This record gives sequence, structure tokens and C-alpha cells, in this order.
Amino acid sequence: MSHGLDSCIPLLRRWGQLTAKPMPTDWASFQRDNPSEAVSIRMKDAELFQLLSGTASATLRADALSGALSPVTPDPQKLADEQRQATLQSLADSKPFGGRDADGNPIAPNFTKQMELAALNPKWAERLKSEAEQPLSDHRSAEIARVEAARQRAVTASKNGFSGRID
Repeated sequence: MSHGLDSCIPLLRRWGQLTAKPMPTDWASFQRDNPSEAVSIRMKDAELFQLLSGTASATLRADALSGALSPVTPDPQKLADEQRQATLQSLADSKPFGGRDADGNPIAPNFTKQMELAALNPKWAERLKSEAEQPLSDHRSAEIARVEAARQRAVTASKNGFSGRID
């Protein structure tokens, strides 16, 4: 099956960084004829593999067709670091040690997420744990939570095209 990306310049450049062979129009045939090189390409550039094998997301394919795809093979270490940072941020945003959500409702602690966070970044986990242990029961903290919830509702409403008073 042809991938239809024969004239995609960024894709051709990425292919050229990995091998001197012409870019195949049919990945299955290339993989069958060059199994070790196919595995090497798959390991070094997952996006290139996805595009050539027909398993790429619509967004990745659109980036390739529009020329928005980087002509340089992504650095695996940089990708891993970005993924690690995104995972850390997601864990921190989930408030694994408990706390309050944007509406001021309590969030129960999640031990599994606490352990994941501690494994990835112990210092950040300790900081979030100490922040979560600070009492939110006083009137001022409740007022701050109420104001933050109103702000969050206003942001959500503006993203959804609603205008006017939100409270």
C-alpha cells in the first residue's frame, strides 16, 4: 500500500538522514526486503515509521502534507525529557496529596499517583505534599478557592463563547 508522501520534502530529508536507499512507496515491501534496516528506522524515527507504514494520526499526516513536519529526526532524549515533564505536570495537576479543586471541593489523596510522582521527582513530591498539608479550612482560604472557581468558570465560559456575568 502506497503512503502517498513521495514528494513530502521534510519526510524525504528525514529518510535521507537514516539511509542512503530511496524512500519506498510501499513500507510493507521495504520491511519484508530489509527487516533489520526497517527495525532500525522504526526505533530511530517513530514518526517517519508511522507515516510510511500508514499508522500515523491524522494530525501527523496533515503536518507532513502541509510541510509543518520537522525535516530533522527528533532527538530521542529530548522527546523522553518532554514526555517526563508532561507526566510530572499531569501528576502535579491531579493533586495526588489531596487538596481542593477549582470549585473548592475536596480532592481525596491518591496513593498511586503519589508514588509515581515521588519516583519521578522526589523533591517536587515533597513540596506538593507540604502544600497539601497546609489547612484550607480558614475563611480566607475558602474565599480564595471561591474566587479561583469563579475565575475558572469565566475562563471556561469565554472559551465556549458565552459572554456576560458568570457568578
